[in-house]
Amino acid sequence: MNSSLRERIQFAYFCTIHRRSLLTIYRWQEKHFRQIVRHAFLNVPLWREIFLKAHIDGEHIGGLENLSKIPLTSKTTYIGRMTEEYIDSSRHFVQEWRTRLNTGEQSFRFLLAKPYIDNLPYIGFATFRFLLWNSGIKKNIATTRIARIKQKRFSSTFRLGIPFSDFQTNPKEVCSRLAEFKPEVLIAYPLVLFDLAKMLEDDKTLPPLTPRYILSSGGELTPSVRSFVSEQLGCAIYDQYVLEEIGVIGTECSIHDGFHINSESIIVEITDESGKPLSEGEYGKVVVTDLLNYNMPFIRYDTGDQGIITFKPCTCGIYTPRLWLKSE
Repeated sequence: MNSSLRERIQFAYFCTIHRRSLLTIYRWQEKHFRQIVRHAFLNVPLWREIFLKAHIDGEHIGGLENLSKIPLTSKTTYIGRMTEEYIDSSRHFVQEWRTRLNTGEQSFRFLLAKPYIDNLPYIGFATFRFLLWNSGIKKNIATTRIARIKQKRFSSTFRLGIPFSDFQTNPKEVCSRLAEFKPEVLIAYPLVLFDLAKMLEDDKTLPPLTPRYILSSGGELTPSVRSFVSEQLGCAIYDQYVLEEIGVIGTECSIHDGFHINSESIIVEITDESGKPLSEGEYGKVVVTDLLNYNMPFIRYDTGDQGIITFKPCTCGIYTPRLWLKSE
């Protein structure tokens, strides 16, 4: 079997993990957990230091039963360290971001490497899979018209990025740009979605927006905001749980009852303050392990959020665990 065919088969399997049994999901995660831990131990100085200090053989970690033996990490793990300590320096990095502590101005760099960009089909599926399942859009994600009101400015035939600052400065102009672009998918913060819907309600001279699908992330989507925005824009809203440094962790299904975890690419644990896993149904720290990022591994990363998890099947037919975050 040639490598191209093998890669296509692997990607097809990756894209159907959510429909498989919890045992199959567990086995998939265990395989990729061993791979990411071994890679981090052999190629990332910080992780070699963490494993050796905890007396863990990262090269032969075993199964997921050993996940909880790995110490928790967080943003503070990276603050004050040289970037070369927590990345695989053998990779050519092409993009860079910074993320800040919630309580101060300190930040650390996190980077995207060229080999990680080669995994963009995987990342794209993890981001937009519920778009394909729930909205009725069956064509390629690459040719779906998607607009974001977030941080970055960009424009192409099928993508439009509008900085949040533009919306703050001239919201009516942003509304006109969106109407001209005619997005099938609109992605924005809950507050932006509410302000956009309120503006359309108050000013009937503005061109209408008719997205087929709305993704909300970066803040709490309250029932009242969800209802109002959905009524004004004429489509359902799907909330996502997203971390800047990790990406999409989970997304609602059409039932809108918890975030379905992206189990093909993310492991989520609920732990106590010491990192000990809690039983299903108990509130605790939301701790994640990214199975895709070999360039800057995030293993047992404390998100700073509190949540609760269930492994009970959802009525939508998707088998991945569901997560609820504790409201601020």
